[in-house]
Amino acid sequence: MIGFMPGSFDPFINGHLELVKRASKKCDKVIVGIAINPLKVLRGRRFNRNVMKETMIKVLEREQLNNVTVIVFYDFTLRIALKYNANIIIRGIRNDKDRKYEQRLAKIYKKSLGLETIFFYSPNGSSSTKIMEKLKKGKDVKKDVPPEIYEVIKLKNV
Repeated sequence: MIGFMPGSFDPFINGHLELVKRASKKCDKVIVGIAINPLKVLRGRRFNRNVMKETMIKVLEREQLNNVTVIVFYDFTLRIALKYNANIIIRGIRNDKDRKYEQRLAKIYKKSLGLETIFFYSPNGSSSTKIMEKLKKGKDVKKDVPPEIYEVIKLKNV
């Protein structure tokens, strides 16, 4: 079974890492796709996708998640999932609002292409957006992100 986990990962946080770990136990292979999020394009992406990709790969290597690959993509999620022969879409859910939204998407994925969706509940409800808000307020996020990502954040001097 091949799982596809799309997201903006701007930045990649501990909550994302937890979801990837859980997905890697359920799937033979997991493809983590760094996507263009139209909302984040309007607000401006904080971290370069390629830098985030390379740093995420370092995190996954340290965690010995050998069945996980990271890609950057600029197309529709479903097209990319099919391109990589994924048969499962992996989504994280933080709250009831997320659950309702993701269930609607899962129906579309199933109806249009027969792709199933696996939902994992976020361990602490955190998000990249919340982490960015903390950074903008000058708060430390060291506990919220993997150490490799923290180094990228420090270099960015947010």
